Amino acid sequence: MRGQRTTRRRADEDVSDRFQVLSVTPASGSTAGGTAITVKGRGFRASATVRMSGTLCTSITVVNTETITCTTPALGAGIKTCRVTQADGSLRDRLNAFTYV
Repeated sequence: MRGQRTTRRRADEDVSDRFQVLSVTPASGSTAGGTAITVKGRGFRASATVRMSGTLCTSITVVNTETITCTTPALGAGIKTCRVTQADGSLRDRLNAFTYV
């Protein structure tokens, strides 16, 4: 139909495994770093890394394909982007994911 976009999928494609970053909790923490966060999403792999505005988090644990836990690095005050990167180089961002106060 005109004005509508259709998406075709392979019959064997599992839509739930698509790589996404959906949320970061808690939503804020100290500029000194050290806040334990949980990143929720889809399609996470065991080798995934997490960065806050380019700075690598520590103690990264990929709990399962939908959950990563880690500890925030020290950064200046403000709203930051959370980036999850897979070993194959694919990455996803969650904009405005975490506020350093």
